[in-house]
Amino acid sequence: MELVERCFTLHEAKCISTIPISRWGCPDKQVWHFTSHGGYTVRSGYEVALNLRRNGELGRKAEGETSQGNQQQRIWKSIWGLPVPPKIRTFLWKCCRNVLAVKENLLHRGIDVDTTCTLCGREGESQVHLFFTCEFARLFWFASPLQLDPSLVVGEDFIRCWANLLSKYEQVEHYSEILQACAFGLWRIWKTRNGMVFEGQVTDPRDAVECFKNQVQEFRIARMCVKPFINELPRPPEAQAEPVTSWQKPPFGVLKVNCDATWMAQTGMGSVGWVVRDSYGWMVLAGGKGVLWGGSALAMEAEAIREALLVCVQGGLSKLEVESDSLQIIRMLCGKWKVGFAVEPIIFDIKRLVAQCQHCVFLFTPRLCNKAAHKVAAFVFRVGGIHTWDDLWPEWIFDTLASDVNLSIRL
Repeated sequence: MELVERCFTLHEAKCISTIPISRWGCPDKQVWHFTSHGGYTVRSGYEVALNLRRNGELGRKAEGETSQGNQQQRIWKSIWGLPVPPKIRTFLWKCCRNVLAVKENLLHRGIDVDTTCTLCGREGESQVHLFFTCEFARLFWFASPLQLDPSLVVGEDFIRCWANLLSKYEQVEHYSEILQACAFGLWRIWKTRNGMVFEGQVTDPRDAVECFKNQVQEFRIARMCVKPFINELPRPPEAQAEPVTSWQKPPFGVLKVNCDATWMAQTGMGSVGWVVRDSYGWMVLAGGKGVLWGGSALAMEAEAIREALLVCVQGGLSKLEVESDSLQIIRMLCGKWKVGFAVEPIIFDIKRLVAQCQHCVFLFTPRLCNKAAHKVAAFVFRVGGIHTWDDLWPEWIFDTLASDVNLSIRL
């Protein structure tokens, strides 16, 4: 540790000292430390890229957390949360990204095309023009149930127009239904334009409005009448297991090992404790270690199980039930959760120790039923050092052990 402190800063040395080390050579591997399980995900990679972009580490000027960024988050949330078919949500997202194949965008992509608007034949066909300033669009919105004046929401680009729509209607009753209608209206204008481009169909704005109203009505009726999937149907209530409120004795011939840990985030210091009892509730063994470095409470809980199993294996105790009040660690050990890379070396050692046992299972127990191990961990945290007790119970834990087996004797 002294060598680490000489070679690194105090903060770096502290981080290095909290890295758990396997005692039996857990294989090294590269991990993506932006996820708890160490595996890469597209979502985590995207978040990292956004943070790097904001901080200016991708070769661009740092953006910081601005009101503009918050506004864009509001826009994306409004689109992906709309009660419309997925294809319309995707369509709106493309509009906001300015990637629709309108004529001006095609020209920018190097395609030689006449940019005159397909519907009005007057101005250049941009997204803003097609959906808001085109004569066809103005007539369509005015004749629709919304009776929208597009000039009140027009902006320099589509995403600004959509933001203006949000601002216009956010204080209005039935806000979600109005945005839904706006989305269907934009989709109908786009379909009308495509019908004229690819099939030569000329549609009157009034006919487009009737088609738009029918589509909205059909969609709303379909949502009301849709049959739920099997996994969405109400299920009969399951028999509720009675909550465990006290320590449970293990089967005959099996020892129960209760483990617990303490950890302080401010210092990174912690302790571990364990108590081994037989099927009569009699304490066979107890122990703990104080003043341990740990990177998290989770790692310290795993360390408590490793230390307890090591003592049991060295003492020839091979039929075990191991209990902990850390549900995450128990699920990792039982294969129900991915093992977090921050505790993987410890989990690796635990599995090596399990292989040396004749019988070993891992069980979750509420904190209320793990009081004995908690008391041991708290005691060694206060006094420090390594401690072991055999079947002679320490006075400060006697009452807890007696209470767990319903003995009325107290010290």
